[in-house]
Amino acid sequence: MKRIITNTFLLVALTIIFGACSKKSVTYIQVLQPAMLTMPDNVQKIAIINRTFPKKGEGTQFLNVLEGILTGEGIMTDRFASEECVNGMTAIMLQSPRFQVVRPPVAKYYGTGTGRFPAPLSWGEIEKICKENGADALIALEAFDSNSNVTYTEGTRTVKNKEGVDVQVPTVTANSRMNVTQGYRLYDVKNKQLFDEFRSEEYRGFTGKGDNPNMALANLPPKMDMLNKTAFQAGQVYGTRITPLWITVGRQFYKKGNYPLELAGRKAAVNDWNSAAQIWAKEVYNKDKKVAARATYNMAVASEVEGKLDLAVEWANKAYTSYNLKLARDYSQTLQYRIEQQKKADMQMRSKTNPVDENNNQSK
Repeated sequence: MKRIITNTFLLVALTIIFGACSKKSVTYIQVLQPAMLTMPDNVQKIAIINRTFPKKGEGTQFLNVLEGILTGEGIMTDRFASEECVNGMTAIMLQSPRFQVVRPPVAKYYGTGTGRFPAPLSWGEIEKICKENGADALIALEAFDSNSNVTYTEGTRTVKNKEGVDVQVPTVTANSRMNVTQGYRLYDVKNKQLFDEFRSEEYRGFTGKGDNPNMALANLPPKMDMLNKTAFQAGQVYGTRITPLWITVGRQFYKKGNYPLELAGRKAAVNDWNSAAQIWAKEVYNKDKKVAARATYNMAVASEVEGKLDLAVEWANKAYTSYNLKLARDYSQTLQYRIEQQKKADMQMRSKTNPVDENNNQSK
């Protein structure tokens, strides 16, 4: 914790120091990032189940216990971690207004209990789950497995001896890599379509330090904590695959060049973009080309902040073509990419327009 606090303090201090000397400042805006996968319009409410529990009497349960003993991962740890995987995905989905999510009350749905996919669920069972929960689709975590390894790195650290003299003593770092294999299926109940089948391997690293390997190993976080954190992070990967999300991006703008630019920069810093834009709109005609170029570029940023993306591209293009401001060329490309992504995200966010099926619940 001390290191985190120290690093945070240094980052803030450096930001203040360099920010005071820099000719540019940064503003932050919210951007809707589309999902990798565009869901059908009819899918509004999604039921989520964990189908990674091994069936009794089929040998998989015994094999899971044996694997836990042989690998040292612990018995039944994957059962608990698979729930964290589902929780990670659900946490991402709940950040977006695109979907409603529901967890059916049934505690266990049986699969292989390993990283292998079982046979897909029958449409009869899928329809039953969706009907009972008023859902338009079903997401099932159907494969889950984990493993880990530890390597050691030797080094030294500085301590003071009894005489107060700095001396180097050996130290060891235990590097633990926790690996998670996850597999999801997404069933569109209305169209009776297996809409998505996704499998990935995710990992996360952890470290512990000590004077010898045993101490370093003991200073690693508890294995279950490392597994749960890795599983939660893995679940988030699938959540971002299917969920449009608001993210924060930074945009640079010029705050120096002459007094009006400095004044406008201060107004932008307190989110008075309208007043700042009025000043920049005048400075684009300044006889000093450097001032005019910066004001023109800043007009692009102001336009994006106001949501006028096409106008922002026009201003950025002008700043590059008229003044050869290379930052404006890069910004224009960023804006054009954002326009494409915005169109995709808007399409993904649209509400259900199809009429309600009399045999199904109304869209939520």
